[in-house]
Amino acid sequence: MWLWTTIAILGSLLCFAQVEAQNCRKVKANVQGTTQQDIQISSTPVTVLMANTARCAAIIYNNSPNDIRCSDVTNDAPPTASSGFVVGGWKWLGMDLEGQGQWQCIRAGANDAIVSVVEGLP
Repeated sequence: MWLWTTIAILGSLLCFAQVEAQNCRKVKANVQGTTQQDIQISSTPVTVLMANTARCAAIIYNNSPNDIRCSDVTNDAPPTASSGFVVGGWKWLGMDLEGQGQWQCIRAGANDAIVSVVEGLP
């Protein structure tokens, strides 16, 4: 169910992307995950999106009840347990062109989390 919700949200984001919509036609999920599986987030920063200036949109979905913090390492510092953008349990962070940098996430509390990432590409 979450996959279809994520795809629907990404489709909405692609409509509002600041690049020509006809150039953003591919969707890739969990590219940084082993065999495209969900990505484990623990006590050290984990790259969930590599930098890609062609990326039209991206969603980082916290597929767990545990809070995480994420940041654009290309333009900011890596996240820590107390810095970076909080993505609460079962919540998502949607991005247009601001999602083109390298994004990392770290758990915000004592328990690990799982994220699913989807990105729109030309």
